[in-house]
Amino acid sequence: MCGQVFQTSANWKRLLFIVVDAIICEQRDGTAMGSPVSVVIANLYMEIFEEQAIESAPYKPKIRKRYVDDTFTILDRDRVDVFLQHLNSQQPSIHFTRDREQQDCLSRHVSLQRT
Repeated sequence: MCGQVFQTSANWKRLLFIVVDAIICEQRDGTAMGSPVSVVIANLYMEIFEEQAIESAPYKPKIRKRYVDDTFTILDRDRVDVFLQHLNSQQPSIHFTRDREQQDCLSRHVSLQRT
């Protein structure tokens, strides 16, 4: 069964609920899925979030590029875990993961060549 979305106001806070199979769920974080502005808001938020997280990081990446929900980051190997832990400590609802290089490949789509 498709979910129904409805909004209500409680004093100063706007609440968003979704009803799926007669169960009412409250959305506590983020934007409404499917809303045309959700992608724009998410990108703006992540841009500011990442700038602040990197500024306060104990180690700065040599290179960091983001495309939608993927990032490409170059750090010294011995600093990767500390950097990842720092990013994940900034906001409990945002969780970063990583893919490690294996045989000069990050995935089947990205290969690396050292110069």
